[in-house]
Amino acid sequence: MQQIDIVIPLGKGSVWGNNHELKYCLRGIEKHLSNVGNLYIVSNKLPSWLTNATLLCADDEKGVEWKDRNIYNKILLACDTDSLSEDFLFMNDDHFMQLDFQLPDFPYYYREHDMQETIDKNIKNKAWRTSIENTRNYLINNGYECKMFDTHTPIIYNKFQFKKLSKLNWDTPYGYGIKSLYANINRIHGTLCKDGKLFPSETSDTSILKRVSDKPCFSTSSYVPIQQQAFIEGLYTEKSKYER
Repeated sequence: MQQIDIVIPLGKGSVWGNNHELKYCLRGIEKHLSNVGNLYIVSNKLPSWLTNATLLCADDEKGVEWKDRNIYNKILLACDTDSLSEDFLFMNDDHFMQLDFQLPDFPYYYREHDMQETIDKNIKNKAWRTSIENTRNYLINNGYECKMFDTHTPIIYNKFQFKKLSKLNWDTPYGYGIKSLYANINRIHGTLCKDGKLFPSETSDTSILKRVSDKPCFSTSSYVPIQQQAFIEGLYTEKSKYER
C-alpha cells in the first residue's frame, strides 16, 4: 500500500512553549497512525528540536481576516510540491490522535451542527462567523451541500482535487472554511463526529475527559492551561522519531 505523506502548517507563534503542541501531535501520529510517509512542515522555519521533516517555506500575511487565506496558500504550496504524495493527510499542530488508523483510510469527519447553527452560535466571533457565512453562501449558490467539515480533526486532501478551490475569490476578507469547501465541492459523504476541542475553562480531569472521550482526535485553544498540558503529556510519553 502506498504511504501517505503528512502536511502541517505552522504559524509564527506557539501558545505552548517551544512548539510543544507540534511535539505531542507528532507523538500521537507515531502512536496511532500507520502507513505514514514523509512529514512536511509549511512555515518560515522549523523548531530546533524537530528532525525527519521537510520544510516548505511560507510566511503568513498579517491580519485575522487573512488567516484562512494563509492556510489555503500553504496547502496550495504543498500541492505544488512534486515529492508530496498525491493524497496527503493535512493536520494542524494541535491535533492529538487518540484512535488507530491506517492511512489512507482516514474518515472525512463533519460536525453534528450545520453551518447555519454554527453561524448563529458565534455572534461575537466575527472572524469565524464570517468565514462560515462566506462558505455557506458559496456552497448554496453553486448547488452543493453545506455539511460542516470544519472540525478539529485531520483531513485527507488530493493534490489535484484541492486545486478546485482556486476558483473562489481568496481576496475575500475572513476567507472560507477550507475543509467544508473541499469536502462539499467534491461531494464527499463524510462521517458524523462530535467535535473534540478543549476550551481553557476545562481544567479538571472530569471536564477534560468528558470533552475528549470517544473522539478520534482532540484539539486545544489559543491558551493551554497547565492541567491540559499535563493530560496531553500523560497520553504521549514516548519520544517520536521527529525529535532530536
